[in-house]
Amino acid sequence: MSFGFSRVKARFALAFLIITHIWLGNPTQSFAQKFSAEDLEMQIAAEIADRNWARVLELARTQIWLDVDKAAGYYYSALAHMEIGNRKMAKPFLSEAKRLDNGELQTQIAALEESLWDKKKKSSQSEFIPIRSMDRFYYALTYSPDMPFGFHLGSLNTHGIGTYFLIRTNQAFLQNKAEFTVNNSGTVYGSPYAKTEATGQVKSGMAELVMGLTWKLFAPVWMYGGVGLNHSREYWEMEILDENSNNIGNVWARNQQSNLNQPTLETGLMGDFKGLNVRVGTSLTSLELNQVRFHFGLGFSVRKK
Repeated sequence: MSFGFSRVKARFALAFLIITHIWLGNPTQSFAQKFSAEDLEMQIAAEIADRNWARVLELARTQIWLDVDKAAGYYYSALAHMEIGNRKMAKPFLSEAKRLDNGELQTQIAALEESLWDKKKKSSQSEFIPIRSMDRFYYALTYSPDMPFGFHLGSLNTHGIGTYFLIRTNQAFLQNKAEFTVNNSGTVYGSPYAKTEATGQVKSGMAELVMGLTWKLFAPVWMYGGVGLNHSREYWEMEILDENSNNIGNVWARNQQSNLNQPTLETGLMGDFKGLNVRVGTSLTSLELNQVRFHFGLGFSVRKK
């Protein structure tokens, strides 16, 4: 007896929820449009293709008003709520669609029900973890005056936090190979030549590795921030002299006293415009304001499959 009474109460609660949801959605205006069932189906299909879920909800409310005993309006309401991310609202609509369906929507309802449970399972597993599976994956080339060669990749999430990885360097770091070493006083170590002297020309080789987070501010702008390691070294140009102090060639030596590993921080803004990814930001090395650098980036993003 109590079981039957509980079922009646549950049905009344569901009916109240659906009626309230419809009236809050301004049903008078939707109902007054007097769509035919075929027109509604075509418009809903078009809005689903455009992923305009707010409009799908409006049209689904009208479907329910036109024929409250058909499953379609409830199914499309559940689908829209699921895509918006409101799983709790999707569940009662999906239950009602399942009850009213005459077999026409059986496959779609089963797929949506499976997706609902799958999302519930994933949500329970990562309830306290703000980093979610990515919505878009991006990759970009970056430029900074002192490190013009950079590669940046990561994820952009509409809801939740994404991650990124960045590496950049310069030509001196990539190309210069020291045959021997020198110190700040000009003392040479390991030189195979009889006499070498510094010409005064110095090149700075740098490389940087950064890992960080991205988060959405507002469409289509994300903010990013990360920490990493900056490695810098110096190469001195050395003049090779013969017995008569005549120049017979120049080589590069690495200054062993200018070999630094320092922490680096960076932050900036990133815009993602339907696949075109643009970023601009600043980096700070060793927490010294005189080492602030600006960097820029340009690349592409793709939707997660």
